[in-house]
Amino acid sequence: MRQQLNFSKKEYFGNFAINFLEKELAICIWY
Repeated sequence: MRQQLNFSKKEYFGNFAINFLEKELAICIWY
């Protein structure tokens, strides 16, 4: 149970980081 929670937490922060980087890259490309 705890391992599953840690995995989903990593996945959540990983997706957040990817979305943030994609936004940063989009801003760099547009501006």
